[in-house]
Amino acid sequence: YYYAEESDDGFETARLIVKSAHNIDTRNAISVASGYGDLWVLQYETPGEAKSAYSYYNGRPGIQFVEPDKKVQLCSASEDKLSTAAVNFDNISWGTANSGMLTLKYELKPNLDSYKTVSIAVVDTGVNANHEYLEGRVEPTKINTSPSGTRNSSDDDNGHGTQVASVIADATLSNIIIKPYKVLDKHGTGTFASVAAGILMYAVAEDR
Repeated sequence: YYYAEESDDGFETARLIVKSAHNIDTRNAISVASGYGDLWVLQYETPGEAKSAYSYYNGRPGIQFVEPDKKVQLCSASEDKLSTAAVNFDNISWGTANSGMLTLKYELKPNLDSYKTVSIAVVDTGVNANHEYLEGRVEPTKINTSPSGTRNSSDDDNGHGTQVASVIADATLSNIIIKPYKVLDKHGTGTFASVAAGILMYAVAEDR
């Protein structure tokens, strides 16, 4: 659903992600985050400083990898499309019927009470847990690694994550619960670090 932007040769955030099991020379980074999986996230004052530090780390002994923290952007989508959908129908997304999920739902539904509850992580712009179509299907989290929205809230301020969650709800039975992790901002933009943090530090960690 999202892709890396290639503008400004990838250094537009002036931030690097470095993996090293040892302490590193942070090369005058103005902000340093470390302590998870031997990763170091280094913020520099300018893209030029980040690019210079990249050249320093690249191929250096003890550095497993270094890469710029590139921006990512999702394909545009709006919650308005979902809001105008006929939510009283059996399914609202064409893929549910065309993929056979609608038939599968009908076959599985008689045994619904015997199924375990399964959580699905939606790592996106967040999810509007109060949307009428998602009633009872969302377990909000307090994870927001993006710069927009409400701190410590997975609420959606873009609409894309809510649309994704609704396709999942449309294709599954009520034992499937959606857990949103907001890693993209109101414009559908994030970075490698914001997405990775949502997946590795929160979604995966909470599933263990």
